[in-house]
Amino acid sequence: MFEINPRIADADSLFQKVVNTAKSRQIADEFYDGELKNSYISNYCEIRDIMQNVYDNLQVMNTTWPICEKPLRSNHRVIGGAIVFCKKIVRKLTRWLYQPYFQQQTDFNSAVTKTVSDMIKVQEMLITFSERDSKEG
Repeated sequence: MFEINPRIADADSLFQKVVNTAKSRQIADEFYDGELKNSYISNYCEIRDIMQNVYDNLQVMNTTWPICEKPLRSNHRVIGGAIVFCKKIVRKLTRWLYQPYFQQQTDFNSAVTKTVSDMIKVQEMLITFSERDSKEG
C-alpha cells in the first residue's frame, strides 16, 4: 500500500490513467474497477476438469520425487559382466561426490510435492466454500 500526496497528483486521476492505459494496451477486463471478474471462474465444471488434471499430475509427482540409483546392466553378451563390474567400481568411487546433490534434489522434490498437495487441498476447500456460497446466495 502506498500514499499519494494530493498536492502532487490526484488519486482518482491516476487511477483513471491506469485504466485508460490498460484499455489502450488491451489488458484483460478482469483487472478493471479493482476487482477480479474472470467469467471462467464461475464455471465450476471447468474448474473440476482442471483440478482433475492437477490431481493426475500430483500422482506423477508422488511416484517420481525420490531419486534412486538404477540397476547396472550391459547389452553386450561377451564382455557385459566386465562392463557392469567397471560401472560398479566407478559408481562406488564417485558416490561420495554426487550423493549430497542427489539427496538435496530428493529433499527439494519431496518439499515441492508436499506443497503442491497442500495447495490442492486449500483450492479444493475454497471451491467447496465458493460452491456453497453460490448455492445459498
